[in-house]
Amino acid sequence: MLSAFTPDLVMLDLTLPEMSGYEVCEHLRAKDELQHVPVLAMSSRTMPEDRAAAEEVGASAFLAKPFTRQQLAGQVEMLLAPDAVAR
Repeated sequence: MLSAFTPDLVMLDLTLPEMSGYEVCEHLRAKDELQHVPVLAMSSRTMPEDRAAAEEVGASAFLAKPFTRQQLAGQVEMLLAPDAVAR
C-alpha cells in the first residue's frame, strides 16, 4: 500500500499478528522513498528495552499504551512540525 503513496506519518503498533511492528519499521526504513517519513511506534510493552528496540529499528517516537488523545495529538504535532527531523 505504501508504494501507491507516501504518507506524512506512519502510526505503527508494535504488536501485529503477521509480523512484528519492529519488522515493519525495518522494512519502511529500508526503502529510500520512506526514510524521511516519521514513524510513531505504539505499544503496551513499556520496558526501557522495548523503547530502545523501537528506536533501534528506526522509530521516530514511542508512545506507551494506554495513552490519552492529548498525548497522541502532542506526538503527532511534534512529528509533523515543519522543523521536525524524521529518522
